[in-house]
Order: sequence, then structure tokens, then C-alpha cells
Amino acid sequence: AAARAFEDGIQVGGNAGEGLEVPAALMGLGNVRIAQGDYPRAEENLQRAIELLQQVGQLQGLARAWITLSVLMTSRGDLEEASRLAARARELRERFDNPKETATCCNQQGEVFRIQGKLAEAEEAYLMAMALYEEIGSPWAFMPRVNLALVRMEQNRLSLARSGLEAAWLDVRQAGRA
Repeated sequence: AAARAFEDGIQVGGNAGEGLEVPAALMGLGNVRIAQGDYPRAEENLQRAIELLQQVGQLQGLARAWITLSVLMTSRGDLEEASRLAARARELRERFDNPKETATCCNQQGEVFRIQGKLAEAEEAYLMAMALYEEIGSPWAFMPRVNLALVRMEQNRLSLARSGLEAAWLDVRQAGRA
């Protein structure tokens, strides 16, 4: 149903690239396709969204599309491309002084580093994401906390991992999500 709604939005908006409706619908459809495991079609949707966003010079949307494509590339195992895309998205988000979206980029960078076995870099990225989320009072700080706990488990720093998971649980409870 969600895929159909986004497809309808694309049909109604056309492919002219004017405005942001079509790229937004393409990104939404890309997210649905990722969740469905349909990576080829997700990539097609995201690449088209990127193309349209570049045409209209919409850099904030472009950063969002790049980070979504980075998530897709991580799922597909293309970690070098995932890393490159996350870094590009983070650079744009930092330029626009957008802490919440920068935190999302940092968290994604941490994921790529963790999977690559670059645990020190992952830890640094997750810590930055947590600091940015906390700076704006976002309940999403639990995500990098949990991810950081995974890194610390891999480093056999179990007491730090446990305290991080406990803090993440408190974040979730305080946000009313548990």
C-alpha cells in the first residue's frame, strides 16, 4: 500500500523535476523498496531522486537521498560506496548546521565503520551522533547508544556496553516508546 501511494505521487507529479514532490516520492518509494529487500528498484528510485535534486539544486534533499542510498549500499555490502555517500551527506548537513540530520549521518558512518571492523572510527562517529542528538534534546540518541554498545561488546568492553544499553533503555522509556 505504501509503495502504491508513492508510485501515485510520482505519476501525479510527473518526471519533469520541477518542485520537490517527485524526488520526495522517489525517496519514499526507495525506503519502501529497501524495507521489502528490493534493492535494485530501491537504487533506481534513489538515483532518480538524486538526479532530480541535483537538477534543482536542492542540497538538503540531496543529503537525505545520499544517506538513504548509503543505507542501501550498506545492506548490499558495498561498504566503500556507503562510506563515501555518508561522508558526502554529513558534509552537506554540517554546512547547513543541521544537528539532527548530521547526527543521522554520523550514525550511518558509524554503522559502516563497525561493519568494516574500524571500531575506533565507529566509536567516534557514534559518540558524535549521540552528542548532536543530546544537544537538541532528541529522543533518537538511543540509536547511536545501542550501536556504540555493539562496538564496545566487540572490543570486550562489556561494562561500558552494559551501561550504554541501560542508558539507551532510559532514553526509550523517557521518550514514551517503551
